[in-house]
Amino acid sequence: MAIDSSIKIKAGKGEGGKMKGHQIISKVNLGIRQTAKKYGYDLTIRRINTIEEKKIYAPIRVQATYNPWNENKQFTETYNKIKNNTTLDKARLYTLWELTKQVKNMEGSIIEIGCWKGGSGAIIAKSAEQAKIKETIYLIDTFKGCVKITNKDKYYKGGEHSDATKEEVEKLAKETQLNKIKVLQGIFPEETEKEIKSFKFRLAHIDVDTYQSAKDTTNYILPKLVKGGIMIYDDYGFMGTQGVTEYIKELKAKEKEAVLLIYNLNGQGIIIKR
Repeated sequence: MAIDSSIKIKAGKGEGGKMKGHQIISKVNLGIRQTAKKYGYDLTIRRINTIEEKKIYAPIRVQATYNPWNENKQFTETYNKIKNNTTLDKARLYTLWELTKQVKNMEGSIIEIGCWKGGSGAIIAKSAEQAKIKETIYLIDTFKGCVKITNKDKYYKGGEHSDATKEEVEKLAKETQLNKIKVLQGIFPEETEKEIKSFKFRLAHIDVDTYQSAKDTTNYILPKLVKGGIMIYDDYGFMGTQGVTEYIKELKAKEKEAVLLIYNLNGQGIIIKR
């Protein structure tokens, strides 16, 4: 789950009662967090601290203007029902919607690791329903926040995004009449693989935020991913989740003959098994 806020404010002199730059930023960040809280979001505001980060991380502005999600009535209807249960923007959600349809003729199950409040999983499940994919859609989360924090995840302490429950996801599935969703609670794969141990996979959405979680998830799913199957990493292109970015770069170098990596500029890293 990647949420970024980049704020540029000219620092004051700190004299005559004026606030210094860092004080202004703190107040602005507090205001953002308080406003977000009213709408059910618990935000972490991340600041770019190093020169190297400033070179690499900046908002991407592309010249493309076509918004295909705005002409897709089924997607729009589903989005309006689930938008309060996801932090993903329309572009990322529409990518999930379309890629789910692309795997309709493959064998294997569909799985999401890190479902939070169920919004992105509902998008996947509705798209699968439209594509007449009959298999159960598995949504998995600890519901206790991020885990497996290492020194590669310097913006995480553990427990982030713990403001969701299994019951909340199941309620959304019921409200949106998505009967093929099954929610599993626990760390993946150690605590949740029992029900899916014998499965092959055609599509996996991986939104786990941290290096070791991304690695463990991939090590489990990739050998079971069918040829042409897809793994989408939500955290690949965002400031703050560099651990995931680092792992996927390692994966690309290690498995360059076995996988194709696409960075779609929405922030998602997409792996296709050759």
